[in-house]
Amino acid sequence: MEVKYLGVYINSLTNCFDPSVAIRKFFASFNDIMSIIGHSTDETVAVHLVKIYCLPILLYGCEAWSLSSSDMHKLNVAWNNCYRRIFNACWRESVKQLLFYCNTMPLSFIADQRKIVFRKRIMCTNNAVSPTLTRVHINDTVTMSSLYHVHSLRVSVPCIKNAVWTTFVDSLPL
Repeated sequence: MEVKYLGVYINSLTNCFDPSVAIRKFFASFNDIMSIIGHSTDETVAVHLVKIYCLPILLYGCEAWSLSSSDMHKLNVAWNNCYRRIFNACWRESVKQLLFYCNTMPLSFIADQRKIVFRKRIMCTNNAVSPTLTRVHINDTVTMSSLYHVHSLRVSVPCIKNAVWTTFVDSLPL
């Protein structure tokens, strides 16, 4: 059974975000864009439109997500498949180089970056809720931040974004 809250579907048994509705909406928006611009258009235009109009659909509410690894894989597959279609690549090919060329990252990196920045901003606010939220998510935040070599949330947002980007670049095959 699913519960819809603020447009986000949550599985009531696992308390995890259900990405299936977001993926359907993402592909509907992506297919609308591709049907309008066609395949003869410059790929950079298609990528720009996907980043502006489709990516927010996939990432809506990601700062509060709790996802299984299989659900994150489904979201990454959706993101990667749109790049494969834009660049007419085979479904077996990795899109990491395409993402790098387009100055973007895999969806899991983008979602993690947004979570870290969101929690940093919560930590810096002066209201009654922020200390509670910070304590609730501190272990997740520390674990996630350490994956990207962000050792403190006291660093600037550009430093966090740079650290996530650098981790992505380091993961690229030589």
